[in-house]
Amino acid sequence: IYDIFAEVGITEFTYTRMVNLMRCAARMVQLGDSFMTTTTQRDTPLMEIAKFIERLFKNRHEEYFVTRLGPDEEAFKTSQKARQGPTLSYWCFFPGLCLKELIEKEVGSFLLASGTLSPMESFSAELGMEFPVRLENPHVIQRSQIWGGVVTSGPSGNVLNSSFRFRDTQEYKTEIGNVILSSARIIPDGLLVFFPSYGVMNACVNHWRSTGLWGTLEMTKTCVLEPSNSEEFQEAYSRYNEALKDRRGAAFFAVCRGKVSEGIDFADKACRGVILTGIPYAG
Repeated sequence: IYDIFAEVGITEFTYTRMVNLMRCAARMVQLGDSFMTTTTQRDTPLMEIAKFIERLFKNRHEEYFVTRLGPDEEAFKTSQKARQGPTLSYWCFFPGLCLKELIEKEVGSFLLASGTLSPMESFSAELGMEFPVRLENPHVIQRSQIWGGVVTSGPSGNVLNSSFRFRDTQEYKTEIGNVILSSARIIPDGLLVFFPSYGVMNACVNHWRSTGLWGTLEMTKTCVLEPSNSEEFQEAYSRYNEALKDRRGAAFFAVCRGKVSEGIDFADKACRGVILTGIPYAG
């Protein structure tokens, strides 16, 4: 275990610095008094890790490393970019910390405006704030104008499961391809198809090309692939919009959290249907 910690820069010469940083971070997370003493501080998972590291190193040659600084102390001060190998990171996923600091500075008002804040109750809870003034407008599209649902199996009856365990099988690639083809035949104009990653998208397209399904798709709609290179994206986007002028329409194959899925307004005929083949999970 000492070797594992050494790989992220925690050694008998640097552990006290890391423990102090963890304790400071734990105090911030608790949203308590910044001057809260260690004796009154509630134990958090981060504090438990700090205590473990302290116990681990404290009794190991204590008289040796308390009286002198080792060479690793300078290496610990090196920026993360300059350090080689694995790193130990502590990330805060609670935005309420930042907002609490603004409130303590007596900021008078917060104005949050977006099309994706609903439901407001959970959003308010995530920020750790109450918003006494709220305005939530209905969508411009009527319920009768849209259908949304989960397709659990394809035309052949095979289960559609895009988890890591199944998405690389031939059966899944064929079945999801048939679902997209069937949808492309009945959805007019523009169709957006999203994959969890570029790797999954390319694997599916290569499989469809080998089986001939891709050729059938291209006869149904003009097919455009989202490039991973930002310089090539504008060309692909222009080709998609140009293809919408044709009676067949077009299909844009893209990835979640990519350029197509963020910040572009596919209005009217540019998007008559959306197919989400899988949800990406952060690794």
